[in-house]
Amino acid sequence: MEVGMKLAEKMELQYISPEEIKVSPDNTRKRDKNKKIDELAENIDNIGLEHPISVYKDPKTEKYQCYSGQRRLAALEKLGHEKVPVIVREPMKPIEAKIRSASENLQRVDLNEKDKADVIRHLYDELGSRTRVARRLGRSLGFINRYLGFDAVVSEEGKKIVSEDKDITVDDAVKVYRVNPKSPEKKIKLLSGKARSEKNIIIETIQENPEASTITIQKEAEEEIERRRKEAEAVRAQREFTIYLPDRYVAGVQDASETLGKKEEDVVSGAVKEWLEEKGFV
Repeated sequence: MEVGMKLAEKMELQYISPEEIKVSPDNTRKRDKNKKIDELAENIDNIGLEHPISVYKDPKTEKYQCYSGQRRLAALEKLGHEKVPVIVREPMKPIEAKIRSASENLQRVDLNEKDKADVIRHLYDELGSRTRVARRLGRSLGFINRYLGFDAVVSEEGKKIVSEDKDITVDDAVKVYRVNPKSPEKKIKLLSGKARSEKNIIIETIQENPEASTITIQKEAEEEIERRRKEAEAVRAQREFTIYLPDRYVAGVQDASETLGKKEEDVVSGAVKEWLEEKGFV
């Protein structure tokens, strides 16, 4: 019964001035509101607005409150539209506006990486130009090139792995497949659950020895990760000190440096170490 009532709710499509619309304080998108607005505006300019903005009129202020579609509204304003299409719903309580705004944003499911590659490849084949595809989709040329490269280089099984594992990016897969390694699908799985720095080491190891087995790659990468970890710890453990010396000691350091063939800082460091050991402090 409640579902039927929701479906039968009174609403109408109108065209109104953006100046009459305020973004509702109950709109759930508080951050990244203006992220990629230029791309969204270009997309709307090319193919039109697929989904109208959702508003309701506040009975107290007589202003339309936008609870869903604030980015579309901003893009239309950027394009200079004097009137924008809106779905006007009946006045609602703040909690209802918050629920509707959250529901629309949370229910969205982004295309997986394989689907993105498939549709971009199809559009490229139809339109014959990467620039045209970018313009029609309202995305950057770099974005289009990225997925065309993914489609061209990575196997179908590899695309499936990337689509199902959010830890493995399109760029990661392309870097691995471009060196045509042995058992690439097994090797890209080594990237799953790894930090960015560790992924880079694994990819470097694959690139250096593409014919090595997955076990060998894993072993060599783990050794390199551990080596770099210890090296980083050693660097963090080092501290710098500024030592002020009278002129005669400075001259002595310079003489020792020339005689021993060492850098002046190494001479001072060595002298300090010897003194600390001699005095029993270390």
